[in-house]
Amino acid sequence: MKLIFLGPPNSGKGTYAKRIAERTKTTYISSSGLFRDAADRGMEFGKKAMEYINLGRPVPNEMAIGVLIERLNQPDCANGFIFDTPYNADQAKEIDKNEKTKIDVAINVTVPEEILIRRGASRVACKKCGTTYNLLTVPPKKEGVCDKCDGELYQREDDKKEKIIIRLEEYRIRAGPLEEYYKNTNRLEEVKWDKELIPEGGTDVPIEDMIKQVMDILERLKSFQIK
Repeated sequence: MKLIFLGPPNSGKGTYAKRIAERTKTTYISSSGLFRDAADRGMEFGKKAMEYINLGRPVPNEMAIGVLIERLNQPDCANGFIFDTPYNADQAKEIDKNEKTKIDVAINVTVPEEILIRRGASRVACKKCGTTYNLLTVPPKKEGVCDKCDGELYQREDDKKEKIIIRLEEYRIRAGPLEEYYKNTNRLEEVKWDKELIPEGGTDVPIEDMIKQVMDILERLKSFQIK
């Protein structure tokens, strides 16, 4: 199966996609990871793409579509893949034009805006190794210090509340047509954040509870072998 995850910034879609890929032994592809790898290899289009990503903005179609389709056509995707998200409906349509990359199911992760803002605003990262922490749910053992390398922790510019609000508004503008595209072709499935799933004394729905919703969908569709 060829599966994608949709969802706003801080919805957890990347985390769910990676864990589902591990459980189903399916190739996982992150669009931002593709561009980051290209940038690390000194490729100019990768560097340019990362400028957009670091600002929390979508990579332009003319820069993204060819790279995405080429990656989805690689041999390790022949039996299916899990892709974290196309940025807009135009990219989704281009991916669908190729039978080898046409998406079977889109999982749309919905989370209340106040939770998305809280998650993002509570995140810090290590200046040295890049490890991220959430001060509410996965805090470092020592305040301001990375558990892995003792590096200094800081809040990235795009994790500040005002930046998150801008990114969410931008996402809403492009997500409507994207969700509608998959809905109109009967390929959209919903995974919803529910406050009733927050454990006593907790502040958020556990990752495993969200993943279970996805696995239940896949089991219903009977397209993945559940491990």
